[in-house]
Amino acid sequence: MASGQFPTGSSAASKFSLVDPLGGAADDDEKTLQQAVTEEVNNRMGKAVDDLKGKYGSSGKGYEASHDNNPTGLAYQREKEENAKRAAAIKSQEDALKAEQDAEEQELQQQLQAHRLLDESDDDDEYLEGLDDDPELERIREARLAQLKAAHDARSSNLAKGHGRYREVTQDEFLPEVTSSARVVAHFYHNDFQRCKIMDMHLERLAPAHLEAKFIKINAEKAPFFVQKLQVRVLPCVVIFRDGISVAQIQGFEGLNEEQEKGTEDEWPTGNLAKRLALAKAIDYTASDALDQMRKAQVSGVIRAGFGDAELSDED
Repeated sequence: MASGQFPTGSSAASKFSLVDPLGGAADDDEKTLQQAVTEEVNNRMGKAVDDLKGKYGSSGKGYEASHDNNPTGLAYQREKEENAKRAAAIKSQEDALKAEQDAEEQELQQQLQAHRLLDESDDDDEYLEGLDDDPELERIREARLAQLKAAHDARSSNLAKGHGRYREVTQDEFLPEVTSSARVVAHFYHNDFQRCKIMDMHLERLAPAHLEAKFIKINAEKAPFFVQKLQVRVLPCVVIFRDGISVAQIQGFEGLNEEQEKGTEDEWPTGNLAKRLALAKAIDYTASDALDQMRKAQVSGVIRAGFGDAELSDED
């Protein structure tokens, strides 16, 4: 082995050999001293080599394993972390840029929509301005306003005359009452007749719903003149006046309870009376009147169905 070179073997038996640089031979004492020094040095060097081998060879954490360029090395891990951080930063910037672009796009769309609505509004305004100049439309508008005003005036006038409520009048008041309104419904009653009270109930319901007519009642016992003049023979008797003239009568429950089941002849719906009055042109028949009839018909149908079931049950 050349002088100054270390052995490359990994065996614990490998030792360093000292060579005299001058190449001269030593005497026996010198050889003995040389050998002692050589052995000491070899022992120390061997121990050091064994320590290095034990540290980097068998533990799996040697120089090769911890080299900076190795995938498991510290430098590699740091570089990997830095790359991940840079990628995350780039991704965050891209996301922020996209969000900003989306916001700008949305704002642009909102501005365009606002412009479209403004344009449409301008078109509508121009169209309405054009309508304002249309003489036919103006004529229709004025006619409608006049109609509404007339209806309001008639309503106010009727309320002032006592329309909208069911009132009792005396014989002396009767003629002025029936001649002061275009349409009047007058009920001749008797206090002892139960059916007169039923008629009162229905007329009291209709009066506030039909301001176009006046609803009054008069005690037949205290108005003999008009009972004889109008030929009232059956009570209750409802006399219908138009422009102060008697045009029709409803005697008793005539035409009001024909569809009632036996035992329910007095339970007819208010809509039946409204329909009779409307046929005589005493009132204007409304949807609420028709609805009252429908409700009553449905109730009657349910009652009839219930009776039918009961009869079947009894037969069983």
